[in-house]
Amino acid sequence: MLRKRFLNRSWNRWWQAPLRKPRSKALTTNRCFVSEPEIVNWTQPRYPRSAQRRNQQGVVMLEVTVDEDGRALTISVLESSGFDALDKSAIAAVENWEFKPQRRNNLFVQSRVHVPVAFQLN
Repeated sequence: MLRKRFLNRSWNRWWQAPLRKPRSKALTTNRCFVSEPEIVNWTQPRYPRSAQRRNQQGVVMLEVTVDEDGRALTISVLESSGFDALDKSAIAAVENWEFKPQRRNNLFVQSRVHVPVAFQLN
């Protein structure tokens, strides 16, 4: 009976012990200022003639990797408009756009941004 009480008590102590989170060396408690990338200079994408004649409209969602200088490094289609001509025109236009790169603690860093490009006939 004594042994049973001892086991119960030790188990309760182990069970009630506070859990300690392991500290990661990568995490820091210092404050970090982060700004999102912005489009600084852009031109409207060219509406392809073939798409106009066929009354093709839609929105192309692009993922753009912006480097430290504000240029587009890679451009990929996240969501297609459903028409190849519109997708290619959107990519060609965004290749020439200029971005204000993301800042972390006053340093410009490479980042990704999602850009919607809409094609609509009036």
